[in-house]
Amino acid sequence: NSNVAKRYLTDISLDSANILDSQSYSLERINSAAWLQYEYQQSDYSVDLGMRIEHFDEQVYHAKNFASTSNRYSRPLFSANFRYALSANWQARLNVSENLTPVATKYFNPTKQPLSGITGYEVSNTSLSAYESQQFTLQLIGSVDSHTQLVSSLYVKKLSGLINYQQVADDKNLYQRVNQATAWVKGIDIDLTHHLQPYITLNAAYSYADSERDYRFADMFKYTGQLEGLSKHVANFSVDYQQPTWGSRLQLNYRSGYISEINYQQIWVDQFETGFLPFRRINWSSYFALNDVLELNVGVNNLSNEYYREYAGQHHAIYNTTQAGRQYYLRFILML
Repeated sequence: NSNVAKRYLTDISLDSANILDSQSYSLERINSAAWLQYEYQQSDYSVDLGMRIEHFDEQVYHAKNFASTSNRYSRPLFSANFRYALSANWQARLNVSENLTPVATKYFNPTKQPLSGITGYEVSNTSLSAYESQQFTLQLIGSVDSHTQLVSSLYVKKLSGLINYQQVADDKNLYQRVNQATAWVKGIDIDLTHHLQPYITLNAAYSYADSERDYRFADMFKYTGQLEGLSKHVANFSVDYQQPTWGSRLQLNYRSGYISEINYQQIWVDQFETGFLPFRRINWSSYFALNDVLELNVGVNNLSNEYYREYAGQHHAIYNTTQAGRQYYLRFILML
């Protein structure tokens, strides 16, 4: 701060009262768990029942004054899996499960931050707890013919405790993050593998996920959109050639666009949504067994040198393009 003031602000007198000290901090998170599982199996069906208890212990340390705040919580989580053999080649599975996802560390910043475009400050909430999810999945697994295998899934997931903002009760100019939002995700996963020849295998996989959640900033802003970081469409196709001593793979990947962040500080302009446009990638790799214990791997990631294109606003205006670059690798694997 002092160096910046001397060089660029020579005509302005600043003291400590004029500077908002964005201090450093550290977060320590300890996760422990205990679980119990029961399995019952017959020739044409099986049942798995499980329970685990997840415990989180989080400490946020302020680097400047060495003060700390703590947050501890535990959750019991249940799961059940039922498998039934429809025939010699086909089976159905029903799975119900619960899970926890820890809150991203960026949400624990204890420093008071000014909000641009809004009269007020963002203050920390170190009592945030992990996101909770309950998922229901129905699977069909089997062989279409002697050369083709299919794995298909249909699922519904509920996410609870996602982050939104609310005003602090005793000061209307202060806003903090809270575990407030709920989201639903519905999707399908299809994976098809076909053995074209003894040495050639084709694999095609496709995932579709539709989600919706409310992004809310107190009573001033509400926006309904996809979950951050979730694409509606993800597709992969690969061709594998495998001999006992060498093999090669060509893989094509596609991911549709997705929201990366909802910026609550831009609520008065059409730039509060940022995200990435669809992305395609071609990867190639090959392996060579030099002898019984040494293997050589070579490959190229992003062979087509695709760009990441980042947009702002609901009209998807491009404002940042990142060249991912081709990544070449050469590695030796020693198998002892």
